[in-house]
Amino acid sequence: MHMAVNAAGKPVRFIFTSGTVADCSQAKNLIKDTGAKYLLADRGYDTNEIRPVR
Repeated sequence: MHMAVNAAGKPVRFIFTSGTVADCSQAKNLIKDTGAKYLLADRGYDTNEIRPVR
């Protein structure tokens, strides 16, 4: 299960996958259309697709 929460810790999106699906493969789907300005995630979601270019 992959989950996104808001600043208050309330769930805003769930994605259920098989146990062998990497967290980072779901990161883009979890944050899509949330309008979030900041993202806090553990290293399992670390992927260049969602990292800002500086």
